Amino acid sequence: LRDSSAGKLQLKAEPMFIRRPIREESERRRRRRLEISIASDALRRFIRSPAGTNRRPRILEVGTGKGCQLKQLNAMGDVVASDLVRDPKLADVETPFVWCDITRAPFVDGAFDLVYCCHVLDSVVDLKCALTEMRRVCAPRHGIVAAIVATSLWIWLSIPFQVLDQSAALLRHLRVSRRQHSVGSGCDHRSRLPARKPGLLRGHGRYRGFWEFHCGCRPAEWRKQFKESGLDVVHEERLLLCGPSQCPVVPTSRWVAKMGISSERLFILRPRTA
Repeated sequence: LRDSSAGKLQLKAEPMFIRRPIREESERRRRRRLEISIASDALRRFIRSPAGTNRRPRILEVGTGKGCQLKQLNAMGDVVASDLVRDPKLADVETPFVWCDITRAPFVDGAFDLVYCCHVLDSVVDLKCALTEMRRVCAPRHGIVAAIVATSLWIWLSIPFQVLDQSAALLRHLRVSRRQHSVGSGCDHRSRLPARKPGLLRGHGRYRGFWEFHCGCRPAEWRKQFKESGLDVVHEERLLLCGPSQCPVVPTSRWVAKMGISSERLFILRPRTA
């Protein structure tokens, strides 16, 4: 379609690209709820309040996002949600919210009995600083840090989505360039091709390269990072087998998780005492 005011070509949005964000959000919310329902059984075995007190455990959720897991966390204790931005979906949620960066947490030392984060650590630029802050705000003797992280298998499951996504972007760009060229714009569509070609795989989060993510998110590498930050692994559990929410390759369910193959893990960590 031509915009008469600007004299430019405008394309109608394709239905699949309208519906994809909706399906993606629905799939992500379903996975987050399934993750916390599995992880909560292990968390209840370790989380507790200080001896001699009757108060509920204090929980800090790092990277709350849309609040998919707040209901289950509130059932275990008093939760404080935190993130860089507050999602509009949290407007009607009564859980206290704090705008903060986990690398500069505005909390006193030992303020929480549980520091919980789900799929946050693989996107934090300064991982060591984030882990140090999580250890600092966690109660030193009885507190725990719980982290759900992606493993190297996740990036391999993202290959179909990456190829489809980049191929679709390339085809759209070629179509627009050809239409502009046909109306006499004089542009050379070959000079405007995207730098990334279909099949050139990329990483995720702070890992820009595919192989960099594979090496950096191996379970052994996660254990090494935790140990160097003063956090001891007291429990490790496989969770779900899943790839990107935009293009699920395998069905994400408890039945598939029971097969013993997973692309994400739950680490329960305890701050190391001197």
